[in-house]
Amino acid sequence: EKDSNSLAKKLTQARGSFTPAVQKYVDAMRSTSTATEHAQHAEALMQQVRDLGRMPKESHDPKECRLARELRDRRATGLMTSYEPELRELEIKDAEAAAASTATEHAQQAEGLMQEVRALGRMPKEGHNPKERRLARELRDARAAGLMIAHEPELASMEAADERRRV
Repeated sequence: EKDSNSLAKKLTQARGSFTPAVQKYVDAMRSTSTATEHAQHAEALMQQVRDLGRMPKESHDPKECRLARELRDRRATGLMTSYEPELRELEIKDAEAAAASTATEHAQQAEGLMQEVRALGRMPKEGHNPKERRLARELRDARAAGLMIAHEPELASMEAADERRRV
């Protein structure tokens, strides 16, 4: 590295005496060297993303946060263009995993609500009991959001049984 720095100093000092052709050659060499360094850095960055197995997030993990920022910055400057298809594929996989996770959470939430309704033995009412009022509100909200579709036949049956009891 010391020799490299010495050579760089000598080149900088001699620059004024270069012919246009020599100056063009030196600039081309410097440009090629920079492009090679950028390509190597992009490959190293991409390897870190591959090792992570997903797109990095700016999270609590400092390493992942640094990787996410560096990737975002390199993409913004166009240094990751050769890796864009692979990065887009990772983004799609991340989105699919998030959607599947959300669907699972919704199904678990719906099942939890149904277990509470079954334990009550009837449809919850928004009356004086705070627990039953909370259950009625959560059930109403979940039905409005379409999360209870799989349980609608059972809910309809419970509503019909409640109606028969009133008559």
